[in-house]
Amino acid sequence: MILSRRFLLALGISGWAILAAVNAAGKNARRQEKSRHGTQLNTWEGEGGNVLPHASTVEPEPLTLPRRN
Repeated sequence: MILSRRFLLALGISGWAILAAVNAAGKNARRQEKSRHGTQLNTWEGEGGNVLPHASTVEPEPLTLPRRN
């Protein structure tokens, strides 16, 4: 019985360690992707690209009524 408790404790600790490693790898991948996106965006803007204007700065088209014949 003591052996099985130790085995379960070791199994639980190793499972926790695996989950922690997977979580750390996921965070690292997200951090790298965010950094790569920022670098690509700066390169794109340096080449003359521009982000879309804010919705509040876009002029709406004037409303025209349909013509009646």
